[in-house]
Amino acid sequence: MSLVSRRRTAESTEVRRDWRVALRRGAAGASFLTAASALAWGVGGWAWALAGLMAIPGAFTFVSIRRPYVAACPGCGALLGTEVFHLPDEPLIGPSFHEYRCTSCGIYVDGARGTVREVPFSRSLDHPGYTLWADASALDSLVWAEGCVACQREAVRWLRLADLVSGELSGRGAVLLSERPDGEFVIPYCAAHGEGESSTARTVVVARAGARLTVQFMSYAVYRGFLDDNRDRVDVTVRSSALDAPQP
Repeated sequence: MSLVSRRRTAESTEVRRDWRVALRRGAAGASFLTAASALAWGVGGWAWALAGLMAIPGAFTFVSIRRPYVAACPGCGALLGTEVFHLPDEPLIGPSFHEYRCTSCGIYVDGARGTVREVPFSRSLDHPGYTLWADASALDSLVWAEGCVACQREAVRWLRLADLVSGELSGRGAVLLSERPDGEFVIPYCAAHGEGESSTARTVVVARAGARLTVQFMSYAVYRGFLDDNRDRVDVTVRSSALDAPQP
């Protein structure tokens, strides 16, 4: 298996059951539920609220033993689905599933009829959701493609991010420019995109919380291109040296 820069992974893999995952989840979920019960009945009072919070991951982890499926990532070969703890907003590997992020190489995959493939490059979300993280000190060194971040057409204007220590840098306070400034981190847009102040209107979120930077995209193709261009700067295991150059 190999990742090709800016190109959808052609390989597919198969989903299989792994009962060791079920056993680990069952043990972890039961331990959380036992601890929550002991806290609630042993301490009482205010501890009931804390016990309720502890019981949530325990309950969802315990229920997830019904789907003890794993699969190799079609992009890098890492084993997907081995997570022990499970929260309600996290997808699970199964015969069919939707948009599971590989934490080793960063690509998103779908599962259908027991087969796993990278999601189509044509896919776009209703709001930014394809997510990457980086150290905030890397902001000025991040690489953006020349094309529009919304549709990949030729860029004719650029968004200068707000100068904030914490908050959404691509929201209110960001300025759309008609000329690209030299040596400055800006987000490219065509004439049809970039207006408005909401993340949905701008199709991208760049947010900072202290030393942590989060970047989210609506377009999977744009996300994947940004990921491949910045693998040495963002939080993924597979680095740029592991990618194959696309064939002309």
